[in-house]
Amino acid sequence: MFFECKRKFLLVALLLLAASAGCKKEAPATAGKDAGATRPPAAVTVVPAIARDAPIYLDEIARCASPEIVSIQPQVSGKVTEVCFEEGAELKKGDRLFAIDARPFQVQLDQAKAELDLNRASLQQSEASLAQYQAAKEQAQADLQQSKSRLELANMELARAKNLLETNAVSKQEFDSKKMAVEVGEAQIRSATAAINVVEAQMKQSVAAAAMAKARVQTSLASIEGAEINLSYATITSPLDGKTGQRLVHAGNVVTANAGALVVIQRMDPLYVDFSLPERELARVRGAMNDGALQVECRVPGLQPAVRTGQVSFLDNAVQEATGTVKLRARVANADRCFWPGQYVNARLLLGTKKNAVLIPGVATQVGQNGPFVYAVKNATAELRLVKLGQRQGDLVVVEEGVAAGESVVIAGQLMLFPGAQVTAQEGPAK
Repeated sequence: MFFECKRKFLLVALLLLAASAGCKKEAPATAGKDAGATRPPAAVTVVPAIARDAPIYLDEIARCASPEIVSIQPQVSGKVTEVCFEEGAELKKGDRLFAIDARPFQVQLDQAKAELDLNRASLQQSEASLAQYQAAKEQAQADLQQSKSRLELANMELARAKNLLETNAVSKQEFDSKKMAVEVGEAQIRSATAAINVVEAQMKQSVAAAAMAKARVQTSLASIEGAEINLSYATITSPLDGKTGQRLVHAGNVVTANAGALVVIQRMDPLYVDFSLPERELARVRGAMNDGALQVECRVPGLQPAVRTGQVSFLDNAVQEATGTVKLRARVANADRCFWPGQYVNARLLLGTKKNAVLIPGVATQVGQNGPFVYAVKNATAELRLVKLGQRQGDLVVVEEGVAAGESVVIAGQLMLFPGAQVTAQEGPAK
């Protein structure tokens, strides 16, 4: 009996404790409602969305290349007597690089000049002989003409003497004298003709000798020109403005013509910037090129302020089958040597401009289950706006949809916000 009463007492006590616990659980809920009703506005920083023209671009990794790379090779064989530059030096076109022993080439030049003098003397002699034979020919032709005139006169006198002989008007002795004069005239003509033939043969020999002498003179002139060229090759100069690389030979080395490089020179200003774009962008790029030359902004990674602008100078004529990309090349000024051949840089190809684009700071954007969003502040109340983002413009980003120019967006304090939350807004720095 005692134990049963004790058990009933414990059961009543447990029921009272349970009822008391139930009353205590309801109290915090009531307190929470009161706290939500009295929560202070969240402090946020806002900036207005701005409207400005924004470039449309494609970003790629590019590599710098020199437009002119020259491997200097000797064009004559010989001993290097002098190296006239320092490794890595900036050169101008025409600056001396190397000197090769020029004495053998000077000897060749002197020999060629001496041979020229001999051949010119021979030519002068041949021309003088030809002139003499020409004078002899003219004299023989004059003698022949005189002989013909005398023969003609002798024939006329012989004919008259023959007529007179028939009438015994002249003696037989006088007729024979006239006949003899004709025979002498004919002999003189034959002699003059023979003399002319001899002179003409001699003239032909002289003409041939003069022609050979002229040919030897031309050969000597060519030999002199070749010797002068070889002598000029003994001094090696820079063919372009550029920067030297490592020196590959030293004074005292013997070099062979057209065998082995002495130094490599690369033009540093301007430079080419080579990069590739995916095939899917080819239509956009070609369309933009039809509107004018495309600009490329180049910057060295880690040196973002150092931006250089150039123009696209080359679009490859085929898509690379292995990679599905197309090559482009821009020409960029590099007077300050900001870029270096072989260096990788960031290249931004500008395809056009989006007029009056709406831009907001990139820190204002967040990503939720439904995509990117921002908090806009209107009438001291936070509004969640789903946005469609465009390309970044430095610290800003283009907003295609969701925010209008002039609306205030939150850039700091978003963690304390929810749709409809009351806020205390402070203007942030203008962008």
